[in-house]
Amino acid sequence: ANLCEVQLSEVIDEKLPALDELLVRSGLAQSKKAARRTIAEGGAYVNNIRIEHEDFQVPVSDLLFGRWVVLRRGRKAFAGVVVK
Repeated sequence: ANLCEVQLSEVIDEKLPALDELLVRSGLAQSKKAARRTIAEGGAYVNNIRIEHEDFQVPVSDLLFGRWVVLRRGRKAFAGVVVK
């Protein structure tokens, strides 16, 4: 499992960066293009919920324990995002 830290200053309008950006920063995708392809193919999950919209942004209200997001690509690739 990977650990990615997202600075709180990057939270805009109570939302984290877009999902494609989070997938790249966490190491689950090598580029934004690859991340968008993963999302379009239905292989991207946030807190174990499939996300199919390329422009999806995780709202702050979806943070686990107020600071965690669990990302998954496919079945076996996971990453935890900590919001500071």
